[in-house]
Amino acid sequence: MGVPHVSGSEAMRAHVSEEQEVLLDKVSTGFPRRAAAYLALLLLTLTFIVDQWDRYLLPYVSKEVIRELDLSDTEYGLLTGYAFTLPNMCAGLLLGRTADRANRKWLVAISLALFTVCTASTSWTHSFPSIFGARLGLGISEAAIGPATYSMIGDLFPPHLRASACGVYNFGIYVGGALASASQVIDTHLGWRVTFRLVAL
Repeated sequence: MGVPHVSGSEAMRAHVSEEQEVLLDKVSTGFPRRAAAYLALLLLTLTFIVDQWDRYLLPYVSKEVIRELDLSDTEYGLLTGYAFTLPNMCAGLLLGRTADRANRKWLVAISLALFTVCTASTSWTHSFPSIFGARLGLGISEAAIGPATYSMIGDLFPPHLRASACGVYNFGIYVGGALASASQVIDTHLGWRVTFRLVAL
């Protein structure tokens, strides 16, 4: 069997080091590929932290919400359960398909803006139907974050770095949950309505 012919240009490309690739990327794009990827990961993780913070805020300030809105156990159960999870699940399927076709950066940005509005609107609710609507909107608007982000991570990082990048991103669940828990301090001193407004900022 003959030895496959390798051209001089192919041999040169095979010996280009990783550092040289980064430099070449910097010349061609104005920004090192890996630095850009980690910056994008940071922004996506921060978005996910806010996402989780908004999602879990209600249970941590529920005592005053239940008292002021005169919610029954069933109504509160719906707010923390189906009012969020069902629309989030259904919208996630549709928005996952949308993320395959649309600009994912804009999808994440629009989602962030919408769920921030829904969080803020919770502070102006005065009845079960109104807060139910705010929770429903939150569930729908947060549904795009996961599909769009995981798809972007797949494009930003090579296979040997994707699991680590996803691990960093998923850490946002715990940070967001911790911030939601810490928000009880604001609730104690300023009330649940101010807490929702401050978190939405």
